[in-house]
Amino acid sequence: MDLCLEMGLILTELVINACRHAEIPLRGGKITISLRRTAGRIVLTVADDGPGFPENFQSDNDKTVGFKIVGSLVSQRGGSVSTFNRSGAVVEVNIPYFEDNRSLEITA
Repeated sequence: MDLCLEMGLILTELVINACRHAEIPLRGGKITISLRRTAGRIVLTVADDGPGFPENFQSDNDKTVGFKIVGSLVSQRGGSVSTFNRSGAVVEVNIPYFEDNRSLEITA
């Protein structure tokens, strides 16, 4: 249950950031969310079709509250956060998870 709550907080922060920085409400852009569990890991990906991250952007050095919350929650679980540009900004959260071998994939 704790993991579900933490993933909900992480997802909320990433979607808010995408809406704010990609200006989704103003220009009618698109946010893509993907959640999958494979090989003992949960991977959450949030992507937008906005201008992308500034050159040399690193989420672990970002001073915004949103990325501090995401980074803190992910590091508590022994995970990692990756950011890159691909037709907009992409954030990938990768967290270890070892309950069983079933695969989970959700795309919104």
